[in-house]
Amino acid sequence: MTTADTSFQAVARTTAAELEKLRTLPAVPLTIVATVAFTVVFTAALGGPSEEPPLLQIIPFMQVGVILLGILPTAHEYAGSQFRTTLTAEPHRGHLLLGKTLADSIVVTLAVILAVGGGVLTAVMSGSASSSTPGDDASRLLGAAVYLVLIGVFSHLVTVTVRYMVPALVGLLAVVVVFPPMIAAVTEHARWLPGEAGGVLYRLQADAVLGPVAGGLVLLGWILVAGLVAAVVMHRRDG
Repeated sequence: MTTADTSFQAVARTTAAELEKLRTLPAVPLTIVATVAFTVVFTAALGGPSEEPPLLQIIPFMQVGVILLGILPTAHEYAGSQFRTTLTAEPHRGHLLLGKTLADSIVVTLAVILAVGGGVLTAVMSGSASSSTPGDDASRLLGAAVYLVLIGVFSHLVTVTVRYMVPALVGLLAVVVVFPPMIAAVTEHARWLPGEAGGVLYRLQADAVLGPVAGGLVLLGWILVAGLVAAVVMHRRDG
């Protein structure tokens, strides 16, 4: 058996174990249910002809639930002694971080599929319509789903570094939700922030510099940096 095969099995085993932990953590399904319920209710409330599909109007609020899904599992594990137990089961920091990230990505993706799917179904049933073309709406909805998943992964990796729920939540909400509109009002460089760059994937207004592909790549760059920092911190601090 090659080293690559062994590493793959270790990551797969860690991912499965992390998924099982996420399944038994009450805050995770509750957050998923709350995010889906919020999406359905507010999509219905905003129903009716408009320039922007109702679901896309509430993406900035939906991302709060996704951010929580990225934060909660890791912060919960660091809050107690569970992380030490996890390290005993999988002492290889790289395998552990990758397995945790994959597990969290799967859960976030599931939540996004349920929320976006529920929102789309609600919009269809309520007869909501936008002034843009159906093809454009579909591509932007797909972009919104990709954006939400990436923000969830970014939140997870930031929390690995920060460890604690409150500073991670406050920091991520500030960087992704609260500060970007304020910064955008005074400088065009706000477009390079993760939420603003990723937002190009679904927003109707085009950015003067970033297109959907470039915006997605910028957000992926933020995720890569967060992952590298998390890997270094996990290696030097934890254990």
